Amino acid sequence: MADTATGSQATASAIGERPVYEFVKPEAFLAAGEPVGTVVFNVTDYGAVADAAVNNQPMIQAAIDAAHAAGGGIVYIPEGVYGIAAHPGGDGSIQVQSNVFLKGAGLGATSLRLVDGSDADITGLVRSPADAGTDNWGVADLSIDGNKANTSGEVIGFYTGPRPGDTLADHDVTVLRVEVENASSYGFDPHEQTVRLSIRDSVSHDNGLDGFTIDFTSESELVGNLAYGNGRHGFNVVTSSSGIYLEGNVAHGNGSSGLAIQRGSEDRPSPSNVVVRGGEFSGNAREGILIQTATDVTISGVDVHDNGRQGIRIYGGSEITVTDSNISANSQSLADGYSEVLISAFEDTVHGLTYAAANNLIEGNAIGGGSDTLARYGIEERAGNTSLNIVGENTFGATARGPIALAGQGSYADKLGTSLADTIVGSSTQDRIVGGDGDDIASGQDGNDLVDGGTGNDRLTGGKGDDVLLGGDGVDTLNGNSGNDQLHGGESDDNLTGEAGNDTLGGGGGNDTVSGGSGDDTFLADAGDDIIDGGSGIDTLDFSSLNAAILVDLSARSAVGANSGTDRVASIENIAGSSFADSITGDKNANTLAAGGGDDTIRGLGGSDTLAGGAGHDTFVWTTKDVFASGVHQGTDRIVDFSADDVLDFRGLFAGQTVASVEQVLVARDTAEGTTISARIGGNFQDVVVLVDVHGVSVPSLHEGSAILV
Repeated sequence: MADTATGSQATASAIGERPVYEFVKPEAFLAAGEPVGTVVFNVTDYGAVADAAVNNQPMIQAAIDAAHAAGGGIVYIPEGVYGIAAHPGGDGSIQVQSNVFLKGAGLGATSLRLVDGSDADITGLVRSPADAGTDNWGVADLSIDGNKANTSGEVIGFYTGPRPGDTLADHDVTVLRVEVENASSYGFDPHEQTVRLSIRDSVSHDNGLDGFTIDFTSESELVGNLAYGNGRHGFNVVTSSSGIYLEGNVAHGNGSSGLAIQRGSEDRPSPSNVVVRGGEFSGNAREGILIQTATDVTISGVDVHDNGRQGIRIYGGSEITVTDSNISANSQSLADGYSEVLISAFEDTVHGLTYAAANNLIEGNAIGGGSDTLARYGIEERAGNTSLNIVGENTFGATARGPIALAGQGSYADKLGTSLADTIVGSSTQDRIVGGDGDDIASGQDGNDLVDGGTGNDRLTGGKGDDVLLGGDGVDTLNGNSGNDQLHGGESDDNLTGEAGNDTLGGGGGNDTVSGGSGDDTFLADAGDDIIDGGSGIDTLDFSSLNAAILVDLSARSAVGANSGTDRVASIENIAGSSFADSITGDKNANTLAAGGGDDTIRGLGGSDTLAGGAGHDTFVWTTKDVFASGVHQGTDRIVDFSADDVLDFRGLFAGQTVASVEQVLVARDTAEGTTISARIGGNFQDVVVLVDVHGVSVPSLHEGSAILV
């Protein structure tokens, strides 16, 4: 006999996205009590007796066949315990036909019990035929007892659908106020393929495997049901099932998960488009709710507590949303052993497949606390194929290690500001802080954080980790602190400081002050007259996103562009040019000057520079002091993309001299790296430039091809 379900007992009409059924079920079938009317077939008229020792399968089947032959009707089984055995044809026991509705005197009042001593494998004590698609049928107001203590076969209580792999399907199946108990295998097992199934106000308990399994089923609902004491899951949505709506269901005391939504077979698609609203999942041996390799799952308003492991586990899957739920007092099997919510990838080691956990949202829940046995974290995300998971605003009770621990790429915990001047402090995990309006003060603290000031004059600090800081509107101050940070100002006059790490800084519009600090930093040139200081490290000023030419002279600490204003620069070693005709000059240090597209002019000055003209007809320029000054060789430059369209301008090396022949002042020698060109300066030849990966050329051939100017 079943427990009484506690918690919400919602009806199908409470589901906004409930399936639309093609057939209207008989009112006498849906209503409680004995049905009346000319289309009622009483099994006692066909010889059935309320005796658990008698095999009533032939008599009940005869009543069903008579109803089917008459075009449909209600087959009524009065109060009592009716013994049944395997169907002589080998498919289950009682087979319900199209347009036939099997109805008892009430859950627990009418019972169909497998007879003692049965050793047959029975795929459904009550089921539809295996060799046909069965439409518009149902079962109500009775119990199905697998009697596993006194039988030895593998027995499923309730089953739908043709044989697996068949192209046929069952349609419009209704199960109402039905109990399945003591089956050695599954309790309810709607199977492939079943379309538009409704199971409402039913109970499944003490079965060997799952209480309710939804397998290869679509456009279906489970509402107000109870699963307890089953050997595996309470509810299990598997194998290509889609469009499944669960509301007000209760699962407690099951041997694995209260609710599992998962792939049932590696060669079938995973479940998708599953909605879980309300209900309670508690006291189960493993997870309260397990979502494994599923997509597009929405969970809201559930109460998940006192389970052995996680409250909710997302184990590979995407587009999963958990909102407005209570998730507490889980990890009962091991204190500090499991988190209330766990997000991780699923590694299928058998088939060498990885199912990432990405683009999931946990928001608006009450998580943690409620027990002397504390869970590890409120929400935990593990590294490795996890990304873009968002933890919105939740409330947290006590946990052993803290509320949130995120490790996925691009995953964040939200902390939202208001229209006022907020002070928002992040956590030890990856936060996404959005300041909103007002002059906010926000700090990411530990973790790889996203800090967005919104409007207002904000002060943003990244803290530890690789952070992204967005100033937004207003005059903002951004400080990356440690880590490889990204700092972006807005349209006002902002102040950006990278500090430690290899940072990327872009002031945006306005006249900004941008400092890199230590590390190899990249500065994104943009509109406004900016002050840019690279600090220590090898720093790069990048003009590649601009749509106009630039004039840069690192020796003069100046960078001018039609779209980038007039910038003052210091401690910048490298330049990335635009796609237009740039003029780029280095300084006495070893620079990397890459011009991009356009017909560019590049001069490295002192130091051993790395030069790249990019596309276009580029000119590389040297003067004597660039190569040799105060009796010291100043370095050998390298051109990494020299082509026949480019020009080597050596005229500055021989200013005031009469060059009778180019071979007298320039020589070329082939090396493993490329062609090295040397110039006679002060009576000796000094290496000027290496044309990387250029071989088999000479000074005369380059001169004749107009690639050398002297």
